[in-house]
Amino acid sequence: NSSLAPSTAAPSASIPKPLFRRIVHVLDLATNGEASTRLGYTAAPLEADPRALHSIVHHDHITTSLRTAHTPVNPREAQLALQGHRCADCKAPIQNNQLLHKPRRCFYTGSLYCNNCHHSKALPLPALIVHDFDFSVRKVCVSAHQFLTSIEHAPVLVLSQLNPKLFERVPRLASSVDLRRRLLRCLQIVRRVVPTALVNDSHEYLLTHPESYSVADLVLIHGKEHATHTSLLKSLQARLLSIARKEGLEGDVREILEA
Repeated sequence: NSSLAPSTAAPSASIPKPLFRRIVHVLDLATNGEASTRLGYTAAPLEADPRALHSIVHHDHITTSLRTAHTPVNPREAQLALQGHRCADCKAPIQNNQLLHKPRRCFYTGSLYCNNCHHSKALPLPALIVHDFDFSVRKVCVSAHQFLTSIEHAPVLVLSQLNPKLFERVPRLASSVDLRRRLLRCLQIVRRVVPTALVNDSHEYLLTHPESYSVADLVLIHGKEHATHTSLLKSLQARLLSIARKEGLEGDVREILEA
């Protein structure tokens, strides 16, 4: 996988070291320790095209978020012992009997953290969304919050691979992916004549990768503003039709959209 290609670059200063260390650690869990060697401890893959993040984010979401979301977490004392009574990020000593600074659980990693590394901020967990379409929020540590926020708009959740049955369970999602698949076919026809059509558009992935969603996409589809997602797809459809009309391809495009 090119996303795990060997590299010797140092971690980017734009990514906090605790966050980068945690990402590599999670990848090690998913690759039997190969990630550290193959990544060369570089943050470069995280700064690439969001679609290139898929393998890294897939491992992180599924091996971490899914594990902690669907299996009982260790009792606090057992987890503390496992961590050597130290914060999972900064390694400061922590004790379960502390009254004012009791260790805080991160429901993304399952680990315990000191108050400096866990501010009790809450976010929906990608694994709960993907597997249960559950958007309830869970408290996460600072590094997990930074990471989840950084990939909120990246289309890294390929639902056809992670949970294809979700399309059957959620009618809005089924309608979305059906229209996106049609738009992909339309785009392929248009690009035979205009290869640059919609290239570099920030929402191009909605057409070129119809089964890939960002957390933000799924939040829109699930919530009261689901019409916003539909309007965005309709806008892309209108732009495709406009190009097709100029190139004498409108009939072909409409045939796909109206089938």
